[in-house]
Amino acid sequence: MKISYLFLFLILGFSAFGQVPLIDASCCAEDNSMSPDSCLLFRYNDQNLVDIELKQVEGVNTERFLFGYTEDNLIEAIQFQEFENGDWAPKTLQQFSYDDAGNKIAELDRIFENGDWVNVKQTLWTYSDTENPNFPTIITNRTWDGTEWNFIDRNLFEYGDGNLVSNRYQNYVQGDWENVNVFSNNFDEKGNITASLFRQWVNGEWQNVSQTVSNFDDETAPNSPTIVANRIWDTVSQSWVFTTRQLFAYEDGNTISVRTQSFANGVWENLTLVATNYDANGNKTAELDRVWVNGDWVNVNQTLWNYNADNMVTAIVFKEGADLENNTQTLYTYNDDNTIVTNRVWENGAWQNVNRDITFFGTEDEIVLERVQEFTDGAWVTTSDCWSNFTLILLDADMDGFTNDVDCDDMNADINPDAEEIPNNGIDEDCDGLDGMFADADMDGFTSDVDCDDDNAEINPDAEEIPQNGIDEDCDGEDGAFLDVDMDGFTSDVDCDDDNADINPDAEEIPDNGIDEDCDGEDLMTATIDINESDLFAVYPNPTNGILRLENKTNVNSNYVIYNIDGKEAVRGSIINSIENIDISNLNSGVYILNITEKKSGDNYNTKIIKL
Repeated sequence: MKISYLFLFLILGFSAFGQVPLIDASCCAEDNSMSPDSCLLFRYNDQNLVDIELKQVEGVNTERFLFGYTEDNLIEAIQFQEFENGDWAPKTLQQFSYDDAGNKIAELDRIFENGDWVNVKQTLWTYSDTENPNFPTIITNRTWDGTEWNFIDRNLFEYGDGNLVSNRYQNYVQGDWENVNVFSNNFDEKGNITASLFRQWVNGEWQNVSQTVSNFDDETAPNSPTIVANRIWDTVSQSWVFTTRQLFAYEDGNTISVRTQSFANGVWENLTLVATNYDANGNKTAELDRVWVNGDWVNVNQTLWNYNADNMVTAIVFKEGADLENNTQTLYTYNDDNTIVTNRVWENGAWQNVNRDITFFGTEDEIVLERVQEFTDGAWVTTSDCWSNFTLILLDADMDGFTNDVDCDDMNADINPDAEEIPNNGIDEDCDGLDGMFADADMDGFTSDVDCDDDNAEINPDAEEIPQNGIDEDCDGEDGAFLDVDMDGFTSDVDCDDDNADINPDAEEIPDNGIDEDCDGEDLMTATIDINESDLFAVYPNPTNGILRLENKTNVNSNYVIYNIDGKEAVRGSIINSIENIDISNLNSGVYILNITEKKSGDNYNTKIIKL
């Protein structure tokens, strides 16, 4: 029994899109005579779901499907009938059952014999995983022997974090379930399968058979594998033996190469390589297939893609052979009411037309005609036409009393021609094509397009700004406030660093540290010399992670201070010896300022030090 693709589109596609025109008939002829050889005719129920699909050949009924549905519009029954001796004869019947969550729990297949429906087989679904209530834990198959149901086989599923951890297959033999095989999966924290193990039940225990392991270590494609390796279990050595693997490379999330290798004599050997190029929009533009022959890559075939400005394919060229010679070409042409797909072959140094498909569309983008043509004697000749008739139905998907011909958002019951318009929210609630006028809700003379708080008459572009209250009264985008963030008694209009309480107009200036503590616009500088340019001192190692050695070359009596980047003193001491070891291991990593003051002359020497 075969259910047409059109029916699946009408059942699945209609419920997904909500406004697809309903097809009444689809017919085909071997030429463009429009005299059909065969037709499919459709009838719909009150919910606009197909309840009859009828096939006719040369105007004569041949077969049909009858569909039944639950109250939730789930398929409950499919009956197949053939037209025999002037009447419809039932042939097969499928019946479906569901739980309260809409999960399928049973499927029953029957045939019509001797005037009655006879059971044939049944599939049962069990859902017992509370963390994954819509995932089956058991799928059981059984057959009818004329008097009772007999189990055949079943699959047992286990889940972890929403992932399928294992799938165990069993047969029913002599009144008991016997293991056959099992697939087990391991996952990383992103839900990627890192290992898949296949085992068989042999002599009362699980025996390894094969395994696939995958690595995911490309940051640009974290959910795509970089290596997928296959291995089999060697029953003699009782160990895993690699067979093949694939190496993946990515760029901007796209797969740019896939290399296949085989494992032989302890070494990975190249087999094939597929390299792919993309344009700036992520469209695939070229794919080259090569094989490894005598230590070198040899071309096999190549596919090239071209696109238009809308990223729609306009041409596909297939090349083959070591020299990548033209082989076939497919051209795509997009017109207002049709799309043409032309197939060509490369002969005698030029592209030769072979055949083409022309798809014509209706006003709602429904397919109204599919024409197949062959290129014969320099002209296109129609070989078959398939056309469809549609009825454009008016839906009320959101059940607000307005169908989709007047409801501008038929998925939202709050939007329809009778809805109250809410101004200035960017939504057309009453479907008049406008969002509504700018309102003056607080009646202060300013509408909401310029009034930054249209619910408060004290706030508008003419209001007086009150500083330091956290409110923008005059709607200029600023509060006008001078805050005292660091709570040092000085607001940000005079405090040059309002995040540091040690910096304000009353602070004591620390000379030569590169910081303006008293906010006078400059750092107090004494006669400062860069230590690295001095003949008196040397500092090393710099950077350091613990001990800083300060070399006093002339044994001058001096003091030193180390400041952090905020100007706070971190370490202080005196230079007495020719070499002073300064322990800064307890300081945080970062940049510091070392200041040395010569006691006799008062000269200052500075340098930056870096604590690792």
